[in-house]
Amino acid sequence: MSDDVERAQTLLAGLRDIRLPVEAAGGAVAELAAAVALGAAAAVVVAGGARLIGRRAGHVPPAPEANPLDALSAFSGDDRRVALLHLIRARDPDRYACLRQRLYRRDGALDLAVLEAEVRGRV
Repeated sequence: MSDDVERAQTLLAGLRDIRLPVEAAGGAVAELAAAVALGAAAAVVVAGGARLIGRRAGHVPPAPEANPLDALSAFSGDDRRVALLHLIRARDPDRYACLRQRLYRRDGALDLAVLEAEVRGRV
């Protein structure tokens, strides 16, 4: 038993004598490169985690409705006009291109009833 204690003390004494050189290979440049590498790795991990969290809490697709005009009934006139234009753009880009030319004219105010009829015809 005393042999084991002596061996352990000898081993510990030998470990205490191990010293690394003050100036290791590479010096300050190596330490700086290691710090930059660790920082970049941490940034990649944080960005990946943020992206994963953002994807889970992100856009939830709306429930499909039988008539998209029912969802627009709560909007005011201008908001409803914009929403109808979005629906037309999604369903018929060519027709939207024709309507878009009239959007910025002084006399080109689009009639809400006409837009609703356009969407009803395409739904």
